[in-house]
This record gives sequence, structure tokens and C-alpha cells, in this order.
Amino acid sequence: MKLLDITFKNFRNFEDYQVGLGRKVTVFIGRNGTGKTSIIDGIVQSLSFIFSKQRNTQQYEFIRSTDQGVKSFQTTDPRYIDGDYCYPLSLDVKGEISSDTVNIPLLWTFEQESKKSGLKDSKFRSAYQTFWEHYNTFEEKPILAFFSDGFPHKDTNISSAMKDKLKSGNPLPASDGYYQWDKEQSCVNIWKMFFVQQWINNKLNPDEEKAAYVAAINEKLHEFSQPVVKDNNSIDNPIEELSVDYRNGEATLLAVLSDGTKKPFDLLPAGYLRIYSMVLDLASRSYLLNKNTNPEGIVLIDEIDLHLHPSLEAEILTRLERSFPRVQLIVSTHSPVAVSNFDQGNSQNGDYRLISLQRNDEGYCNQIIGNVFGLDYNSSLENVMGTSQQQKFNRNVRKYNCRTTKQELYDKTRYNRTIVREACLHDVGRRICPAPSKCRERNGKSACRGGTRETL
Repeated sequence: MKLLDITFKNFRNFEDYQVGLGRKVTVFIGRNGTGKTSIIDGIVQSLSFIFSKQRNTQQYEFIRSTDQGVKSFQTTDPRYIDGDYCYPLSLDVKGEISSDTVNIPLLWTFEQESKKSGLKDSKFRSAYQTFWEHYNTFEEKPILAFFSDGFPHKDTNISSAMKDKLKSGNPLPASDGYYQWDKEQSCVNIWKMFFVQQWINNKLNPDEEKAAYVAAINEKLHEFSQPVVKDNNSIDNPIEELSVDYRNGEATLLAVLSDGTKKPFDLLPAGYLRIYSMVLDLASRSYLLNKNTNPEGIVLIDEIDLHLHPSLEAEILTRLERSFPRVQLIVSTHSPVAVSNFDQGNSQNGDYRLISLQRNDEGYCNQIIGNVFGLDYNSSLENVMGTSQQQKFNRNVRKYNCRTTKQELYDKTRYNRTIVREACLHDVGRRICPAPSKCRERNGKSACRGGTRETL
């Protein structure tokens, strides 16, 4: 399953806003307030049509066994302007189910006509039927995953039913591969608990199914942590495997590193903890759904660069695409390193899209950026991220030197504060004055001659 296009009408700050998506990777960049998180939230909500429980259609056993359902609009989702919320509110989505043998279009709409009305299920019923007719026939289920900027540091509440399943030590049903996939909080604790339980049970009573699960998770984590470039790993001490320290009736999940050391998984550095938790989450969901860790599906990540050193920022997209080559990645970032070090290849085929979100007096708009692989840091800042590093540096230098010059002038000349304040706007200490003519004009006396500072 892939998403191709989504149109937001009266959603959050968007009046009528369309975004096209890449079939493999879509990266959103833009200043704060340009709508990156809103777009990701809208996509997450629109995908909940999969879990509709409709009266006039066949309710598949798989759907009945999951905790998921259609995600309705929140009270703050409608566009707010001039003291009122704007309706109708809608998300219009174009997607496809594609493989080597089929290419099936998917079209659906989440629409709410007014504050008091609900979602029109008739506008996503057809897509729901098409989706499940296909995936029940071919058995493989697409993975869905959403990682907010709070992942994995915000814990979610685990239902009593899920706790009972975990305590039993039995394998989880396939439907739990979608458990809390759309929550802003993290449910990675479930997968850690499940891994620990399966690991211990397999050690006590060797079981082929439990051993296969443990091996599959470890293989995926090990694969992800391996160097992208030979003999040049951005991850210090890659993970070899996960293990369990079981003492006095208490179990601790351990990360076994390449140098042989063992460290509690929860005590990994923040950057490693986040990315390894993502891999654990994706691999666990995939294994429950399909008994493998090479899924198709859709993965959304807000602020993919959080807590990462630039060396790892440069590789995070490449690592995820290498470990999960069949999923569609939709991410946001503020990192010029993550953008300039990801090779989009031939982006003309629609597989990769780098989209700059912008806001002006006329509203919101977006621009598709070409392949910027190999662009240096400063060029990426200025030409892609919309920030001039040199201008920022100059502003900081002038701000610092203005403070210095003001004190120097006050001490040496006893000029009144007004004159001093005027002088320091252009006098930059003992450096070259950027505007000597203006200094002479504003001060009446020469603060600089020929661009070189002199004592007043």
C-alpha cells in the first residue's frame, strides 16, 4: 500500500492544500509553523479507514480482534478564523495497492460537514472493501507506524487486556501488530515486554516459534546498526543482539554491543534509544502481522533527526530504507545534514520527494526540491532550508561588538548614551566598519575613517 496524494480542506491552518507524496520516501522541510506536523497528523488520521466497522459490509475477523477504529476529527482540527471554526472539513486521499502482479487505486475521503455532524462513512466504504478484499486474499498485511516527536519518551497506557496477554507468555495475535500504532505516545514498552517474555520462555522451554521471533528481531537490529559505508560506522558499538538479564525474579532487557559489553536497553543514549526503539517497533509489528521483518506499508516519523549526532543524521534515512526497503517513509526534519546526505537518485520517477513547506501572505504552499545529495552544509542551509549561515554569523558578530563598542565609547569619551547608541549601530569595534559613511552622518564626528575604527 502506498499513498500518492492528500488534499486538506479546512484542516488545521490549511484552507485548501494539496501535497503529492513519493512512493518510497517523502521528506518535509520548512520553518516552524509551515504545517509539517499537521500534514503527518492528517495522514495518520486518514489511514484509520482501514479499521472501520461498518454495518452493511462484511466485518472481517481480523478487524474485530483489534483495538483500532476510525479516528474522528478532534474539536481543534477545523480551521479557525475570525473567531469561528470553518466547515466542511475533509481529507481527500489518493493511494494504491501495488505489487508485481496488481495495481489497484484507492480513493477515500474523511469528511465532516459541520460541528454537530460525524464522519461520512460512505466516502471511505469502497476503499475499505477494496483494501481488505485484497489483503485477506494475499494474506500479507501492510505495516502502519507513527513516531511522534515525543517517541519513545512519552509512555502510553497499556490496556488490561494487553497486560494479560503479555503475562500469559503466549504469542500475541496477528491483529496486535496494529496495537496503538497511531498514538503520539510510545507503546514500545509492549514490544520490550513481549521480547523479554519470549526470550525467557524459549530459554526455559525451547520453542521453535519463540526462537524464530527472537532471532528475527535480533537480525533486524543488527542489520540496521551495521555501517552504511564500509569501515566507517556512524554508530559507536553497534548492537549485536538483544538479551535478557534475569535475576531474582526480575528481568532486564539488555543491548549486547559489538565490543561485548551489555547495557540496559533503556539506558542507551537518547539518540540510539530512539532509533533502536523504532526498529524494534517496526520489526515486532511486522513479525506479528506476517511472520517476517520485511514488510510493506507506511511509516510516518515526525522530527526524524531528534537526538542524533550529525554523522548519524546523515545516514538515518539510508539506514531505514536499507532495513525496510518495501515501506513508504514519510518524515519531517529540520536537519540540513539529513537532507543533503540522502541520495534520491532519479527523483523524476516519483519514488522520492523532498518538499519544502512555505508560508506567505497568501497562505501555505509547497515546493518540490530536486536531488541535493552531496550539497555542503552551508549551501544546504541557505538554498534548501532557507537559512543563511553567513548572515546569522554576521548578526551575532555585530550584536556582540555593538555591546563592546558601547562600553568602550562610554568609558573613553563620556558621550551621552544617545550618541553612543547611534554610534554602535555601525561601529563594529576594532573590525572593519560596514558602513563608515553612515557613521559619519549619524554621529557628526567621525567614528571611523576609511573603514577603520578611530577613537572619538
